[in-house]
Amino acid sequence: MSTQDPIDILLSRLEQASAGLLYPSESDYPFEAIYWEWDQDAPLSSESLREYLEEDEDTPISEIPLERFFRPVAEEKDWHSDEERLEVQQYQNLRKLLEQLLQDLRVFKVGDIEVDVFIVGKVPNTEDYAGLSTVVIET
Repeated sequence: MSTQDPIDILLSRLEQASAGLLYPSESDYPFEAIYWEWDQDAPLSSESLREYLEEDEDTPISEIPLERFFRPVAEEKDWHSDEERLEVQQYQNLRKLLEQLLQDLRVFKVGDIEVDVFIVGKVPNTEDYAGLSTVVIET
């Protein structure tokens, strides 16, 4: 019997929790589980992320609070249908899982108009980061 790599298990859990979810913007994109072997000299910041992703100096990179990212999708409204309520529950569960598995969760937005979004946190007992990525369209 082989044992699974803890990173594979972590990524699998994130993929399962985000399966079927599309983050709403002008175009809805799915989530993808990501793992970054953090080989930068500096801790995670907009600048060290720019270097890690090999983005140009003029590419906008901003950080937003985790709460702000999840607010539009993880708060149930009176007018939601049963299907929408289930989706809200799935987003709430996804956020809880991210908070359980990762430390110091942060949300970075990279680019303009077609914006890459990275919800990442530190993998316990490593220098590495993991989480989810998606794309939002902001015009």
